[in-house]
Amino acid sequence: MAFCPKCGNPIGSSERICAQCGSDVSGAAATAGRSAGQSANPSGVPAQPAAYPQTAMVPPPIAPLKQKKGTTRIVAVVALVVLAGAYFYNRSHGRASPTGTQPTPGAPSNTPSGLPAQQWLSVQWQNEGGTVMITGAWTNNSAFTLASATAECDQTDSGGNPVTKNDVTLKGPLAPRAVDNFMRVRVGTLSSGTTAINCVIVNVTRE
Repeated sequence: MAFCPKCGNPIGSSERICAQCGSDVSGAAATAGRSAGQSANPSGVPAQPAAYPQTAMVPPPIAPLKQKKGTTRIVAVVALVVLAGAYFYNRSHGRASPTGTQPTPGAPSNTPSGLPAQQWLSVQWQNEGGTVMITGAWTNNSAFTLASATAECDQTDSGGNPVTKNDVTLKGPLAPRAVDNFMRVRVGTLSSGTTAINCVIVNVTRE
């Protein structure tokens, strides 16, 4: 606390004129302010700011995203459609396992019943005075030498209906993978209404 040096009236640290006598008291107020500061910090060391405990900043937990019900339903429907399509595709394109023993495709069959199926016959026919004559090629695709083959020749009308059936013998021998080019083999009498003749080998004889 400072006092006016003239009248002794108490003065504040911020007062410059004594309110009692009107004297200049700025010097006394400054001296009182320095004394008060030294009393609060007698060592003269600048006061350090108070230390506050540091608190680690922890980010708030991220809430899980809520999946929309509509999206879940769409994904489920698409998955069901894909599974159903795969199921029906496998059923429609699946092959049943054969029963019994079957020859491998492209390999010769060793059974007599499979030999006719391994023959190939190509013919052209002509009418010679009412008699059907054929010219063509017989190919033996089997692994056996054949002594002869029986060809069934069907005479058909313009509608594809059978008119007459004739059996023709083609003579060998014909080695495996060989071709027999024959000419003017007699089939039979030309029937009325015949417009086409189709021949296929139905039986063979091995040597």
